[in-house]
Amino acid sequence: MLDATARILVRGEPLTTNRVAEVAGVSIGSLYQYFPGKEALVAALVERMLHDDLAWVADQLDARALRPQITRIIAAVCQRQADQGPLMAAVLPMLSEVERDAAARRAFQEIAGWLHERLRDEPDLRPELSDPARLTQAVFVATTGMRWVLNEAVLQHADWLTDPDFHAEVARLLDGLWQP
Repeated sequence: MLDATARILVRGEPLTTNRVAEVAGVSIGSLYQYFPGKEALVAALVERMLHDDLAWVADQLDARALRPQITRIIAAVCQRQADQGPLMAAVLPMLSEVERDAAARRAFQEIAGWLHERLRDEPDLRPELSDPARLTQAVFVATTGMRWVLNEAVLQHADWLTDPDFHAEVARLLDGLWQP
C-alpha cells in the first residue's frame, strides 16, 4: 500500500484511499484495517523513507577520516535525492500536514549526532571546534544548511542534483569545518 501511495504521488494523481487500494490491488476494507485515511498512508510512507535514508547514510560512510570522503558522500546524497526527486517533491510539502516534519527533524538530528561524534576525533578541524559547544553549533549549521539546500533543490532546481558544480557547493558546507 505504501508503494502504491508513492506511485500515485510520483504520477501527480490525486491521492485517495480508493485509488491507493486500486493501485495496490487490495480491497478498501483491507486498506482501512491498516490505515484510517490517506494522511496515515503518507505519514507511514514518510516514516519508511526516513528509516531508509538513515540506513543509507550509515552505509555510505566508513571508518576512515571523514574529510576525504566529503566529495563522494555529497555526490551520492545528491544522486539519491535526484533518484527520489519526484517522490520527495510530492512529500516535502505534506510533512506538516501529516505531522511528520518533527520526524524528519529527528532523522537529521540523528545524522548530526553521528557527525558530531565522528568529528570529535577528526584531525585538522578549525581550532575553535575543539570546544564541544562550538562543534555542536558548527555541525548544526552544516547539517541544517545541507538539509535545506537539498530539499529546496528537489523543489526548485532538480537538475542541479546531478551537477558536479552543485555538489561542490554543497560540499563546502561541510568542508568549512576544517582548517584551510
